[in-house]
Formats: sequence, C-alpha cells, structure tokens
Amino acid sequence: MSSRRDASVGITNENTAAGVYHARVFQIVVFPPEETRAAVEPFRRLHDPAFHRVSPHVTLVPPFEEADARALRGRLAAQRSVAPATLTFAEPRVLGRALCVPVDDGDGRLAAFLRGLRDSVLPLSARLQENDDVPSLRVGLLGTDAELELARRSFVATAVRLAPFAPESLVLLMDDVRGLWHEVQSVPWPGRP
Repeated sequence: MSSRRDASVGITNENTAAGVYHARVFQIVVFPPEETRAAVEPFRRLHDPAFHRVSPHVTLVPPFEEADARALRGRLAAQRSVAPATLTFAEPRVLGRALCVPVDDGDGRLAAFLRGLRDSVLPLSARLQENDDVPSLRVGLLGTDAELELARRSFVATAVRLAPFAPESLVLLMDDVRGLWHEVQSVPWPGRP
C-alpha cells in the first residue's frame, strides 16, 4: 500500500476510498490586463516571497477547501451574480502582513456581486466562515510594520498608477502539492457583453 502526502491541505492518502475524496484548496481570482501585471511584477519580485506561485491577480474569493472539484466547476459555470463592468484600484494599504492594492467599491456593487458569487459557488462550510476579505492585488508580504510601511511608501512613489480595467473572466485556481496555483477553469466575467 503506497502513501502520498498532499501538502496543500496536510492530508495523508493511504489509497483508501476516503483518500480519494480529500479536500483540495481553490481560490477564485481575476487577472488584470498584461500591462498592469507587468507594472507590478518587478515590485512583487522584491517584496513578495510567493511571487513565483501565481502571476499578479485580484483575489475575489480567498483560498477555501473543496473535496468535489467537478461540482465546484459546475457551480462556478452556473452562477448568475451580476458583476460591475470595471474594477478600479484604490490606494495601496496593509492587510495583515501583506501590502495590497485593494479594488475600490465605492458604490457597493462589487460587495453585492461577491456575496452572490460566494453563496452560489462556495461549499457550505466556507460560506459559514466570517469573511471580510477585500478583493485586492497583493504586491508584498513582509515581516514587520516598518518593512510594510517602507514598502507601501516605495510602491506609492515608484509604481505606475494602476488603471481601471474590464475583467474578461473569473478564474478558478487550484493549489498543487508544491504550493503552485494552476488554472482549473475560466468562465466569462458575469455581465460582460
């Protein structure tokens, strides 16, 4: 009997029937245009030790566990929430140990879209968790408050202003056992003409 360790969720699979149904870790993101990704990538390479795991993206639904990937893909394709036509970046800010460029949601339409998306896509266990995550583009992960403030000031002083953009698609990413994120599914951005 062989054994496999799934590092993404810390589950050992002993090739049992139960092992086939281990949870996988997913997140739902939107990729900004190439010019935005190119503008922030040099900064991310200096300030985010996880820059190599996935290209620059706006996290809409933070990582969550789901055992049934096929059902998740079906729920994502069937969701009918109405999304804002464009996303606009706000000023960079510190969220925990991360330096992020949040998406501005002045009229509340993005928050309403995300509630509908999470209700239609997430498994019940993930929907029951408190979630006050702000959709944002992470550009740094730093250890101290001083490093975070210095990086924030540096980003404001040197980075190009990130232009508003019209997302093309919602992208479902899955974390592999090496900690790298891979695209599993892409569906058109809701409401896109």
